[in-house]
Amino acid sequence: MDPAALASALRICLQAVTVLLLLAWLMPSVVTRVGVAALALTASGCTPCGAAEGDRGGPLVPPLSVLASLVARAVCFHAECSLLLAGVRVAYTQPLDFRMGDEALLEVAMDSQAAPLTHHLAYLDAATLALHEPQRRQALFCAERGAAWPRYLKALLRPLNAMADAIEAARKRRGKPTKAASLAFVPKRLLGRIEAAHGELREQAVRSSILASSQLVVYAADAVGCLVAAAVTEDALGVVQLDQSLGLTLVALVRCLQVLESYVAGGAPIGLSRPRAAAPRSQQSIALRVALGPRAQARAIGAQRAAAVEGALSRAIYLLVHTYGARAILAAVPSDLRPRLHAFVDELM
Repeated sequence: MDPAALASALRICLQAVTVLLLLAWLMPSVVTRVGVAALALTASGCTPCGAAEGDRGGPLVPPLSVLASLVARAVCFHAECSLLLAGVRVAYTQPLDFRMGDEALLEVAMDSQAAPLTHHLAYLDAATLALHEPQRRQALFCAERGAAWPRYLKALLRPLNAMADAIEAARKRRGKPTKAASLAFVPKRLLGRIEAAHGELREQAVRSSILASSQLVVYAADAVGCLVAAAVTEDALGVVQLDQSLGLTLVALVRCLQVLESYVAGGAPIGLSRPRAAAPRSQQSIALRVALGPRAQARAIGAQRAAAVEGALSRAIYLLVHTYGARAILAAVPSDLRPRLHAFVDELM
């Protein structure tokens, strides 16, 4: 069995056992005190059920003290739950803390089978490493005498390729509209509206699914762009050049940018034949559209995520063009991607 899966299952079992123990500790006391409070309130100062005070072993507990005790126990329970969740978060992230000189942990954390939070932190650490830590960059290039670099590059390009594949699959589904079954007792106009609403909901769900990993793509694009650019002066073994990392990185960046631009700006929702006009995606327009309602807010959030991904991909491409030059850049990509890459070259050269 996979050690990561076993650790995750063990963690979930421990959390469930802890919650059950807390409930077992709290519930009998709460039920007893609620019953005493109910009896005290209904008895109006008399002994419950006609019993004498001597039968109860003492005077009846005042209702206010019972309620105050219940409130105090509820506050304690809330505090204990908060501390428990904080402990779970610490235990969840502590086994994979990222220290300088231990890049093997980073490779394990960037694995697609890692836990989501650990996965997110790993790509954040990779972006931080690439942007601000030259010593760790050099250690990454020289890890295992250069044999580890292809694995790191594959892990960094995985979110970009996954998003591009998901967008291409969504575009193929968009080209095959689905029609609702015709019903004799339903007017055609109403059926058309239902079909349009269903298509819009499907399109929104597809976009949300595609852009759910947008932050990972931003981190990965920033990290791989900075690492490949820094390899010009910091790669002592030349593993980045020998592995043709420039071509692989440019193909992934340009492909993801192309399919994202065409998907965001080009099409109608699934099931609609009339395409929409492309909405403006500037930061100011996105901020102004947020307060228009739930649907407009969802579209604005999606547009903002798409704009963030486009910006990260463009930054990485600009950095590589500026570092390696137009000739090396254009020679490293296939012919079908060169027209889109020419726009970046023309702006810088």
